[in-house]
Amino acid sequence: MRPTTRLKLGLTFVPLLVMLGIVVSIGVTRIGANNAATTEVITGPARRLDLAQTFVVQASKAVRMEKNMVMASGPDERRRFDALTLKARDDGQGPLHAGFAAANAADRPLWLRHQSHRLADIRVNDQVRALALADRVSEASAPSIGRLPVVTADVGMLGDQVVGLA
Repeated sequence: MRPTTRLKLGLTFVPLLVMLGIVVSIGVTRIGANNAATTEVITGPARRLDLAQTFVVQASKAVRMEKNMVMASGPDERRRFDALTLKARDDGQGPLHAGFAAANAADRPLWLRHQSHRLADIRVNDQVRALALADRVSEASAPSIGRLPVVTADVGMLGDQVVGLA
């Protein structure tokens, strides 16, 4: 092949290869940016849902332990269920606070409402625990019976509402 022909082919295909390289590099960077954005869109709601479900499980466990404490047959059992109630209650506070911290503007009021409900529930729970530990079970069962179905329904709605916002 003559040198002029090689030069013409080189002048034709080198710019085409350079343009192809530019197009490929732009495409790869855009795909990387889309991947990061898509990952963030998926992990944000998934994280909030995980926190909500963890809170629901721990709050339900605390309700169950409180019920068991009121129904316990002796002071030793009551103290054991009291410790389990406090542990479940404390384990549920972390996900609730983390969910509020990770919440966006749309679901922040939801988390705030559940935090305020939880604080009210803790106050009543402290009264029930004090009465049960003082062996005044009949007095402890009155506030417990009236509020446990409401607490359970409210806690159960958190997961559903977080899914609805996602």
